[in-house]
Amino acid sequence: EARSDKEISFDAGSVGVIGFSAGGHLASVAATMFEVPERPNFQILIYATTNVETPTWDPWKAKAGYPGPEMNTFDKVDGHTPPLFAAVSTEDDVTSYEENTRPYIEACKREGVPAELVLANMGPHGHPMLDVWTKPCERWLKNREIGR
Repeated sequence: EARSDKEISFDAGSVGVIGFSAGGHLASVAATMFEVPERPNFQILIYATTNVETPTWDPWKAKAGYPGPEMNTFDKVDGHTPPLFAAVSTEDDVTSYEENTRPYIEACKREGVPAELVLANMGPHGHPMLDVWTKPCERWLKNREIGR
């Protein structure tokens, strides 16, 4: 049964997205390519793809059903992009810091979008939810008064 927003209590200003790997790409699409009123209020990208032409040794291929270069998000960041928390492992060679996270973070900084990064040795792509990034992310959310 459908409910109205009056029946479900939530703070519309606290709606954000989180995504890992290709899910991080989808989260960054919401943060950069949705119409401004429909964008989330914050984004959490964990070893996210923001450049679909990477990794250079195995880029996403549109012919195989993957999004084409027009779906890169590192080059779509603007002043309406929501604040970012990002984490990536120094050992990740699939969605590396150099090819994906750094260009996105740099774009956020250029556009005045608050961005926090955890770059640490966490293992290869697909690493688990480790305290090295989850604790800083929790502090970041609390400092933004998300979920209070």
